[in-house]
Amino acid sequence: MGVFKGNSIYNDGAAGGGGGGYNDGGELTPADYIELENNSFYKLEGNDAAYLNFVIDGESGVLNSIVEISTNVDSTVNVYVRRNGLLYILSAIANLIYSNKSYRLVISGDSYTIEEIVNVAPTISKAEINGVYYDVFQFGNKIITQDLGAWFSGYEFESLLDSLGGEWTYPTQYFINQIINDVGIDAMRSTSGWNDTQGTNTSGLNFFPYGHEFYGTIYDAGTESDFWSDPQNNLIRNYLGIWSSTTVYSSFSKDTKLRARLVKEL
Repeated sequence: MGVFKGNSIYNDGAAGGGGGGYNDGGELTPADYIELENNSFYKLEGNDAAYLNFVIDGESGVLNSIVEISTNVDSTVNVYVRRNGLLYILSAIANLIYSNKSYRLVISGDSYTIEEIVNVAPTISKAEINGVYYDVFQFGNKIITQDLGAWFSGYEFESLLDSLGGEWTYPTQYFINQIINDVGIDAMRSTSGWNDTQGTNTSGLNFFPYGHEFYGTIYDAGTESDFWSDPQNNLIRNYLGIWSSTTVYSSFSKDTKLRARLVKEL
């Protein structure tokens, strides 16, 4: 496992300085005592030494430097601060690193810490759509948003899709059925609002039984979570409904107002 070689929050900044106030110290060369400058970020690749001894200048203010280390062997890490020609060893709760792993050494004040760098891919959590952040949930190679928080006529929903330039699309019956087969319908339903048994919402999708609105009157609230799906013709659009224990796929006049969610392929 190697240390990340690209820009990081420590060294990606304006010319002449690193991000977050750190200078980019670059790659370190192995030595019995490895010299560090204060307020700097370094990398040490492929350590083969049983003892790693770092020496940092203590004359330039409060200590604040970082070293990312990849090591081929088990090692003991020591950090010394130089003041008036003398080396003072800094304290640490733990100073051992282990072979074939990567670590981040953080020198701060009068002590240092060592943490393992675990390269875990970030999880998609939110999407920005027209300046608003929405929770999103990934299923297979697609993500689906939470309820967009408003009523949409069929015309308004189509206008929303057009404004997104094809980046997002509508939920299809096939995709919703895939999610149901994966997590179950109760896991998709909200934990409140239903006239009978509430859902568990363990999927986080939180389908709430808003029903639908037609010329100011709400219908089927408490029994149906209705939202727009694929188009049918100029006046009609298909919709999907999550019910207590089943789903419905049908159509409404575009004058009807339903809830809306968006889907994007990754």
